[in-house]
Amino acid sequence: MPDFTSPRGATAMSWKPLALLITGGAVLALAAPHAQGSPYSDAVLADGPVSYWQFEDATVSHGDLAADTRGVNPGTYRISGGSITQVPNPLVGIGGNAAEFSSDAGLGDNTGSTTAYVEVADDDTLDFTTAMTMEAWVNTTYNDSSGADFFPRIMDKRFDTGYGLYTNENGGELILFIEDVPGVGYRSGVSINDGEWHHVVATFDSADTDSEVKIYIDGGSPVATHAFAGPLNPNTEPFAISSEVFGGVTGNTGFPGLIDEAAVYDYALSQGRIQAHYNAAFTTERSTLNLDVESSGNELVFTWTSQSGTLYNLLSDPGLAADWPVWDGHQDIEATPPENTLTISRPVEPVRFFVVQAFPAPPVTVFTEDFESGQVAW
Repeated sequence: MPDFTSPRGATAMSWKPLALLITGGAVLALAAPHAQGSPYSDAVLADGPVSYWQFEDATVSHGDLAADTRGVNPGTYRISGGSITQVPNPLVGIGGNAAEFSSDAGLGDNTGSTTAYVEVADDDTLDFTTAMTMEAWVNTTYNDSSGADFFPRIMDKRFDTGYGLYTNENGGELILFIEDVPGVGYRSGVSINDGEWHHVVATFDSADTDSEVKIYIDGGSPVATHAFAGPLNPNTEPFAISSEVFGGVTGNTGFPGLIDEAAVYDYALSQGRIQAHYNAAFTTERSTLNLDVESSGNELVFTWTSQSGTLYNLLSDPGLAADWPVWDGHQDIEATPPENTLTISRPVEPVRFFVVQAFPAPPVTVFTEDFESGQVAW
């Protein structure tokens, strides 16, 4: 079966494809297994990242492709003297491989002679203005007590005109740089260089007044919040994982450690969804839709378990194409817990495949007011 990665914001969270074999009025429903992935990747893809690099590539030599699971912004492995090694990720809800970046890329004086990183070409989808999220799992023990001006980059799109997620060279503190405001980055106050795996997330949302920037470590509440009204300004720099970007990817100030499941979003993930991602890394259970179909004359009746706060699309294809279109306008179907029922006209083809696709509903504005323009000054 194809691995469903349909348009951003409506990616399959959980699905059970059905082959409808229509012969003499009978409908035979054949349930297919899950697509490749993990509980963690299911959770990430449910939230529609712009790009998602999982480091599951067949080879990670210099010049090899670093696949974007979304297929939007593939990268290239760049190695000069350093190394990139695939290391098993021990978290049961993720599994597969993480990328270990071994490099002195600027350690101490920003003139490192060995580099190892992933370079992603500039693309409009990586330019964010009013909201964004950076997310990854990392593991490092690096600490430099020399006082050198070195910030190991987890992800970077030029700190002074774009954004980047770094650690501090002295103490391993997680830091968000966003257009170099306030000049030394938005600090988390929490070190992550203890040799353990950490889920690191930084969000920006210009609509969240006075706490537009939030930094999360290992789920829970933000470890730090900061004010930054924005907006972000697009730049023409590339994007890099484990490298500085400054007039191109320099290869300096890489991340000495492991990175996995790196993702970026064009909106701010909520605290609840960040917690859901973190939790998914520690479970082996993958959510499924209990989907049934019945034949009723010239109609087919779909029934599936549903959850509040979820929308659904009905996708269909007569074969097993990579991308399945929405069937007959049945998209953004609101949940009616505990189950949804959808009746459609029987398709004319003798064989047609259907998928019910689930994804989180967007937030709803319940009240808005401009207190700056009232009759009295505020």
